[in-house]
Amino acid sequence: MIYIWKLTIRLGVLFFIVAITQPGMVLAGSVDIPLKQWIAIEVPESGKGVFYGDSVENGMKHVTPAYSPLDGRIYFVGGDYSGPGGFYQSYRQETYSLSIAERFADKANRNAGWRLEYPYCGPSGSVQPKHPDFVGWAWDTKRNLFWLVPGVMEISVNNCPGETSTRTSDPGFILNHLMTFDPVTRKWTDRGSNIGASQDTWMSNYDPLTDTLIRIGFSGGSGAIASVYRITKNVWTDYSLGLNAKGEVIRLYHEYAAIDLEGRAVYGIDGISGRLHRYRIDKHRIEDLGPVPGGAFGLGNKTHIAWDSINKVLAWYDYERRAFHIYHPDTRKWESNLPIATDIPGVNAQGRLLVFDPQQNVYLLMGGTESDIKPYFYIYRYGILR
Repeated sequence: MIYIWKLTIRLGVLFFIVAITQPGMVLAGSVDIPLKQWIAIEVPESGKGVFYGDSVENGMKHVTPAYSPLDGRIYFVGGDYSGPGGFYQSYRQETYSLSIAERFADKANRNAGWRLEYPYCGPSGSVQPKHPDFVGWAWDTKRNLFWLVPGVMEISVNNCPGETSTRTSDPGFILNHLMTFDPVTRKWTDRGSNIGASQDTWMSNYDPLTDTLIRIGFSGGSGAIASVYRITKNVWTDYSLGLNAKGEVIRLYHEYAAIDLEGRAVYGIDGISGRLHRYRIDKHRIEDLGPVPGGAFGLGNKTHIAWDSINKVLAWYDYERRAFHIYHPDTRKWESNLPIATDIPGVNAQGRLLVFDPQQNVYLLMGGTESDIKPYFYIYRYGILR
């Protein structure tokens, strides 16, 4: 019986991988853009989507994206950006989604493709996350819903009725709990306070083969750890990851994590040491894949990566140095400093959020907090399925 269950799950994973990489599903109806050319698209109006305007006062950071194969949309949670009226605020509580296909089909309409999935202040009697900042946000292919995994959640003076400025949950606003969001019913569900020991962490990934959430974190006692949450058992297990190839501490807890389901790995870049790492899901061990292009830049929370499940490559937008790179796991080589010029003369792609849309076969890059921020987000297609 156990064997049959494992086989069923394994076949489910294979089906999911094949489904999102078949030519008919990936290329038919996908946006028509040239290869290896960034396309700039105007951001939505304030209050109509994840808005970050055209200046540092209206920036955007710490927003976590995740793709849903259920409807082909990218969903956004947490972080700092401007809401209705252009009012910039940290730890935003609403949830937006974006259909790249719908937005691209109506490029003259800034708000096309964007949809408010859950308001800043939800209806009475409901629950929602209380001021998420950078949090895990992963699509569960078994249950067809998103998991929100703390992460960092904060307090604010910009609260809803019934919401307090204390570091405790309120009846409708839940602090530091696992939560799920159903995009069909558009409702949040509180999954409890068991969030494990490593909280000051950004991303989590869902693995359908083991039905677990994976969060690369840090423990003061053991350094870098992989925290694995077994959903059906409500149990976290921490696996020590040791040191990097130079004998240094690995710091991935404030960085993006990109999962390669087919390759059974999670990638992360340690910005402090400037090294690429690959966590082997089934062995609970980490590999040091060497220095990244340009080397260390001594900062965390700035390595924005995403896995391209079509072309089997890892993309990294280096926000600090305004550079774009592609890593090939099969050869362990980087394509460095790919052009970031867009289809609009004088505008270069930049952002502090990167996610891959497998239905459209494009990367989405957006956001930033510097004075030269432009009122665009950007899409990019690296290659086509061969």
